[in-house]
Amino acid sequence: MNKVIGVLFDETVVPKSQNEAIETDNSPILRQVVAAAEVVGDSAFPVAPNQSRVLLGTASDLSLLDGCIVAVVTRADEFSSEHFAYLKRLGKPMPGSQSVYYLENVGQTGEGEFVQFPIQGMRPVAGVPIVDQMWKVLGTLF
Repeated sequence: MNKVIGVLFDETVVPKSQNEAIETDNSPILRQVVAAAEVVGDSAFPVAPNQSRVLLGTASDLSLLDGCIVAVVTRADEFSSEHFAYLKRLGKPMPGSQSVYYLENVGQTGEGEFVQFPIQGMRPVAGVPIVDQMWKVLGTLF
């Protein structure tokens, strides 16, 4: 029996897997990794336990990320210099809004949150944190 050292969120279908985790020494998803970040806290457990590392890839198109786990850095408003980082699942947009989305909790504790993605020429929605940076989470290293 081998120890599990991480999980890749790769959608490649392997004939022997029977929709179960499999041992691998390579994956095409590893070529998409642009950064890694340390998880602080337990709100993403068991997907990403405290002090684990998440592998991050670029996230350019929101429409392709529905239901995906993302890492975002937000600030309270356009004038704030204080930033907050979250590991959440990208949910649906708020009805009637092009820029406000719900970030769903991925773990057993914690809460979801509404955030807004800046759109050129559109004024920010007051009281909704603004996303400054976002990455698609490609995997977790324990």
